[in-house]
Amino acid sequence: MAKLLDRLGLAGDYFVEIVRASGAPEIHAEFSERSDADRLASVVHAAEAPVGIAGSPSEVASQQQFILDDATAAAITASLAMEGELDER
Repeated sequence: MAKLLDRLGLAGDYFVEIVRASGAPEIHAEFSERSDADRLASVVHAAEAPVGIAGSPSEVASQQQFILDDATAAAITASLAMEGELDER
């Protein structure tokens, strides 16, 4: 995920952490620029999620989520290996 975020050439700061609060591990990312969050969401085909899910701060304006399954991980890895434009699946 870190390599993907670096490749996106984000405009602002961001923070990423792995959360193991319940069930499968989750990757949580926060962005200082909404456009950066939207760019990542577009690349991974994230869907809007209800605000206030799973221990998120109440001041979050929006949340998006996606499943980092084998197919998505493989597409990200292939795009990074080619050092080209990200494959938008």
